[in-house]
Amino acid sequence: MCLPALPMIAMGLSLAGSGLNFAQQSAYASGMNRYQQQISERNQKIAHEAAKEQYGALGARLVQESVRTGQETIKIRQEGLEARGRVTTAAAEAGVGGGSVSELLRDFGRQEGEFVDALTASEGFFKTQAEFEKRGIRLGLESRLINSIPDKIQRPNLLGSALSAFTDVFDIYSNYNYISSRYGGGLGIP
Repeated sequence: MCLPALPMIAMGLSLAGSGLNFAQQSAYASGMNRYQQQISERNQKIAHEAAKEQYGALGARLVQESVRTGQETIKIRQEGLEARGRVTTAAAEAGVGGGSVSELLRDFGRQEGEFVDALTASEGFFKTQAEFEKRGIRLGLESRLINSIPDKIQRPNLLGSALSAFTDVFDIYSNYNYISSRYGGGLGIP
């Protein structure tokens, strides 16, 4: 093998190595981007499922609170009706009537109304709290979806790789010409 062929071989290997490196980096970037996209899609699916379950649990609690309030209201109204019935019966049996009995019956009605109003207000507070929880669930979902967006892995720059390869070739050529001019010989390329 002749000495002038070595720089040409080195230049060719340098160009081939740069091309191979570019291809490998491109394949790696593409593969990682596909993998990150799959993970992102999985995370988004999980985030939607978690939010759906949270909304479902909140909805169940709202139904339970509404049922509880309705049952308590019925119970209070029944107890008030029974108490008024006992007072009316006792007053009739005792032969008592008039303003004091009417006042006692009005007081039972007032207490019953206050109790029902307190239950209704409590249910209203619970619904308001549930609206805040719904907003929190929605914001949590949005945050998880935003955080699941992957950063793209940049593909290598073709121009940068080509410039690097040609710089290596130029260095090889320059070094060979320097050595050749100093020690005699050369590539014969001006």
